[in-house]
Amino acid sequence: MWQMPAEDLLTLGCPALLALVGQTQVVQPEAVFPAVVARLRQEPDRERQHQLLTTLLALITEEEWIHMVERALELEEELMAESPFLRRIQEKARTAGSLTAWQRAILETLAVRFTFPEAVRDSMEQRLATITDEAQLATLHTVAVQSTQLADFLAALEGIAQE
Repeated sequence: MWQMPAEDLLTLGCPALLALVGQTQVVQPEAVFPAVVARLRQEPDRERQHQLLTTLLALITEEEWIHMVERALELEEELMAESPFLRRIQEKARTAGSLTAWQRAILETLAVRFTFPEAVRDSMEQRLATITDEAQLATLHTVAVQSTQLADFLAALEGIAQE
């Protein structure tokens, strides 16, 4: 294996063998290692991907090559963080987290202020879960704080839910 050119290993298309590339004849490490990292990153099984990348790093003997692989991994992570797709996913997660926080705050406010059966709580929780506008949830939170009776809040909730 140590006499095999690294480029030949790349053409085989076997991820498990790519992890061994550090044990081959690497003539152009600046081209080989980023290509290997990119291919190993395509492994769908995250645990296996992690094992292959760890093996790759463990079997490289040249310090400079190790830094190349580490840098390729860092660059991929940076590129992914900057990708529009990942930004949309992160924004959706933030929005979902914010909506959940508003929903929880409303339910906690109502629970502190009023006594009501669990079935009513479950019903309110289900209705709140259908509201995806943060401004509407903020308004409902204000209503929850200011209502003199639970019926006032429920009426406001119905009104928003029907919009």
